[in-house]
Amino acid sequence: GWLDMGSMYYTGDGVAQDYVKAAEMFQLAAEAGNGEAAYNLGVMAQNGEGMEADAAKSMEWYSLSADLGYAKGQTTMGALCLGANGVEEDFDKAFQYFFAATQQGDVDALYFLGMCFEKGFGTEVDNDTAMYCYQLAAQHGHEGAIERLEVIEQMEEYMKEAEEAEQAGE
Repeated sequence: GWLDMGSMYYTGDGVAQDYVKAAEMFQLAAEAGNGEAAYNLGVMAQNGEGMEADAAKSMEWYSLSADLGYAKGQTTMGALCLGANGVEEDFDKAFQYFFAATQQGDVDALYFLGMCFEKGFGTEVDNDTAMYCYQLAAQHGHEGAIERLEVIEQMEEYMKEAEEAEQAGE
């Protein structure tokens, strides 16, 4: 369908690469309710591929993608709602987007959901759930989650040593 045609023009797979034609195909697919196509248009609008770079238009496409239930669109909207790219912070919305995307197995969303639980963005602070999210994301190779777990482990080790030193000094 239109999504496949757009992808072919975007990558130049079997046809001459043409971002303008790719955008046209993706737009037809998005208007027919395809969330992935809407997401692709968001990326293209953000990067100025086949159109002028336009942050507002990019946000519209990402939002449509999320509304259509596309996990990458939901994760992107969640990140934007955390205040990325100058978008006004809305932690409740961010949490909702990340939660929806994790239901579809999006590993990036799982990492961000862990961050929400750790920092209390859109939910109560819950370190156990944050760790669980980070561990699941890390099991799928998410670099950010792996790094976050290492930092948390170092902090816990430091706190334990400080506590032991305090008790020894009593």
